Amino acid sequence: MKKVKRYIGAMLAVAFVAIMSFSTLAASAGSSIPVAGYGTLAATLHNNIDPDFCQLYTSVTQNPDNAYFSHKTQLVNSAGTTLATGTWTSSRGGIGYGTGWDISSYSTAYRVYSTHEIKGGSIYSAAAIYLNISVS
Repeated sequence: MKKVKRYIGAMLAVAFVAIMSFSTLAASAGSSIPVAGYGTLAATLHNNIDPDFCQLYTSVTQNPDNAYFSHKTQLVNSAGTTLATGTWTSSRGGIGYGTGWDISSYSTAYRVYSTHEIKGGSIYSAAAIYLNISVS
């Protein structure tokens, strides 16, 4: 019974260290703003599932004028030099859009900047949220 308790204790310690290590690598950011015609524009940027993979999500409460979403990203090193950029667009008319970005090949990655937009409607103005997270 003592061996089982020691084994369980050791496994819990390993799990705790793994969780703490992972949580220091993961980051997330989110924001929301009211937007005329679309209700609330909400955006998130995170790498919580995998530190080398950023996930972006943008949504609105409603999309009455058939607008689309755009995600733009910029990956920089600690000196502020751009290492990579990305652009994704959704189809028209949706109320939510998600994309992912693999940054594993950039060993000097430091920070990701993102722009989350709703645009292209015929009635209401475009709106954007800007986010950034540390990925080092």
